[in-house]
Order: sequence, then structure tokens, then C-alpha cells
Amino acid sequence: MENKRTILLMGLSFGDEGKGTVTDFFVRRLRPNALVVRYNGGAQAAHNVVDPDGRHHTFCQFGSGTLVPGTRTLLSRFTVVNPISVLDEAERLAKKGVPDPCRLISVDSRALIVTPYHVAANRSRELARGDARHGSVGQGIGEAVGDSLCGGPVIRAGDLLLDDEALLEKLRATRFAKMSQLSRDGVPLPSEGSSAQLLLDREVLESDRHDDAFLSWYRDFAGQIDIVGPSEANALLRNANDVVFEGAQGVMLHESAGFYPYVTWSDTTFANAVTLLEESGRRSEVTRVGVFRAYSTRHGAGPFVPESETMTGEMADPHNRGDHEWQGAFRVGPFDLVAAKYALRLIGGVDYLAFTCLDRMPASDGGWDVCDGYGFAADGELAKPFVDALPLAREMFPVRPFDLGAQENLALALASAKPQFSRVPSGTAEEFVGVLAECLGVPVGVLSFGEGAESKRLVAPVAGLAPDVP
Repeated sequence: MENKRTILLMGLSFGDEGKGTVTDFFVRRLRPNALVVRYNGGAQAAHNVVDPDGRHHTFCQFGSGTLVPGTRTLLSRFTVVNPISVLDEAERLAKKGVPDPCRLISVDSRALIVTPYHVAANRSRELARGDARHGSVGQGIGEAVGDSLCGGPVIRAGDLLLDDEALLEKLRATRFAKMSQLSRDGVPLPSEGSSAQLLLDREVLESDRHDDAFLSWYRDFAGQIDIVGPSEANALLRNANDVVFEGAQGVMLHESAGFYPYVTWSDTTFANAVTLLEESGRRSEVTRVGVFRAYSTRHGAGPFVPESETMTGEMADPHNRGDHEWQGAFRVGPFDLVAAKYALRLIGGVDYLAFTCLDRMPASDGGWDVCDGYGFAADGELAKPFVDALPLAREMFPVRPFDLGAQENLALALASAKPQFSRVPSGTAEEFVGVLAECLGVPVGVLSFGEGAESKRLVAPVAGLAPDVP
């Protein structure tokens, strides 16, 4: 077998685990010219990286190793691409000293394109939900994926190479479809008096005055970005020495195994990555790494059993605004062993764990609390822990689809569940996460004590890399 390394990364919570900074860490440890593959999600990603020079970038679609010279990105066929935001991100990276970012990224021609019409429709739907919002980040991902699943008009990356007339026809068909869907579903467009952005969204849907501008932007994208066919995408993956698959969102937001409707339109397991490896014929050892924070977080709506108002108030996150117009509040609580075990079951296990944000752990008085059970009212008593009563066994996934009705009922039940806490007596945060890893039955591979790669330690031979000397 050729001396190649392949690392699969995925967050094992509700997102915001630190996947980007762990990706950057591994890219810096691997050989030059590594390839980062985005294998799910889209422009809604917000992966924060701070390099040794203090440069900070929030990666959306470029791989989170791009600040390392020579690192390339492949947006696979399983990603949803927003060409306008790709060009915007390239411009921001160039201003931060990355030479010619557009030459560092390739897009599979089969990747789904999200248009401004999808974005506008997404925001209109979320706005119409009022207090029952799903926690969408307002980037149109679900609208685009929904069209592809339901036979609606779609645009793929390869379509951006069509002549102007053909591409403009596809753009207009998409706009008409979104207007028709919103009307059918009784979703009103933003009213007069709404914010300037919402009024612009309404105009984008109702008028064709912006269509030519969008066409121009897509022409710009197709002229600067390498749009590759299936065979070339496979060759990029097959021939790269070192590859890091960078996941988006988190396992607990899985499109059918998460707690509906507070989910993403994406498979957040390793399934897509495994498919891409098989299709490419890449021959290498594969190492799976699951990423957790040392405490629990959830950004946006949906059940979050261990939520702590005290921790939420005291542990503000510098890169997650609690006042995000669409996503909603950023919430914090003790580490959730119940959810962690569920995530590991869904993903089929990992080889190593990476724990981030150890430096942000609250002051310890002889240890930290963990949530190790969920209580449900049953005849005045607490029912047995959720993880033991879980009706959805690993064997059900991904052989047959989950029952979204059952997942929605589970979300309703979890909204009223009470956390059961145990105290883990530990002198240091490192010792604490070591206990968590023992409870989960997975060794620790990476410990992160800060934002930059220099604040991380490799504590196990992940992908054959030599651990750091303590």
C-alpha cells in the first residue's frame, strides 16, 4: 500500500466543535500540498482558524487548511456550493496574504449550486415560522437540496459552463420555482417595513432585474475556479499524498437521525467520505477522528438537555454571536455523555477523539459536572436514562431511513427532559476529558488549549504521526 494518509474529521455534537481548527492542525502536521475535501454541507459552515502569525479567518467553503501554503481544496459532489460566497471568501483570503486563492480550489461538476433565490426563499420561510423557527442560518441550503430531492429545477456546478442563454434560462426557472413553492405553501414574502436585506430578498424573488447580475457573477466564478468532471475529481483524491476530509455541522444535526425539524439537509456521518474514497480508488490507511468541545454547546433552536444559563452567561464564544439574525442563541452546558454516545452509535465509532476549548473550561472546584442521563416524568419518577431506552439502534442506520415522525416526537420529548448530572473529580481539564474518553471507549488523539495550532497537542499516533512529547 502506498505511503498515503487519509484523515476523516467530523464533529460529534451540534456543530461548533472546532472542526476547522483541528483540520488546520492536521494539515500543518502532514506533508506539504495536502488536500482538504469538503464532503457535506455548504456555505453555512463557519470554521474559525487562527494561524501562528495571528491571522484569523472564518472558513465557509475553502478547506480550513488554506492558510498553510500549498493546501488545496476539493468541493465534492456532496457539497452545496454558493459561487458568490466562494468568490467573496477568495477575496478575503487574498487580503490576508493567501496568493491567488482561486487556483487552490476545485469544484466537482456534479455539486449542487445554491442561488440567491434559494437564500431569499429560505429566509422567507424561516421568518414566517415566527417563534417556531428551526434555527436555519439563512443560506438556502435546504431549499436547494429540497429541489434536488423533489424533482425541481436544479443547477449543478457543471451548468455554470453553459452558454449565457442556457444558464440564464436555468436561473429564471429556479426563481419561478421558488416563487411557486412559497405561494403553494402559503409563505408570505417580507412585508414593507422589513429590513433592507429582507426587502432585497423579496425583490430578488419577484423581479428579474438581478438575473443578469447573477449570470455575470457565475461567469466570473466559472472563469476563475477549476470545475472538474468526475474522473478528474477522483484523480485529485486518488493521487494526493495526504488528505483531510473536513466535515460540516455535527452528527446530532443529521438530516434524518437528528431531532427533526431542528436538523440540517445533510448526511453528517462519514458515509459521503467513504463513498468518495471508494469511487476514487484511493489506497491508503484511513483514520477517523471525532471532534468534541470539552463542554456542550448548541447554536440555534432545538432540544439541548444540559443547557446551563450560568455557563451560557459566563462562557461567551468569540466566534459565535448569540444575536445571529437567523441562527439564534448560542447556548452552553456541561458535557453531554448521553448525546455523545448517541453520536458515536450513529457514526459507527471513531479511532480517536479530539477535544477542543480546554482553555475555556470554567474554574474547577475539584472537578466538573457531566450530563450522564436524561430524566422523563413517568408517574412522578424519572424514567431510565435516554441512552438506554433509545428506540433507534445502530443496526437501523443507514440500512433504512429513520422515521422523521419518530424523530420529531423525540425532539418534543427532549424539550422537557431533565438532565441528570454526575461529578467527575479531576484536577485538570486534560484529566477530565481523559475520563470522558474512557466513558466513551475511544482514545484521545488531540488536545486543544487555544485557537492556534501551537496550542494543540497530538497525544496519540493519529494517522501514524508522532505524538508530541509532554
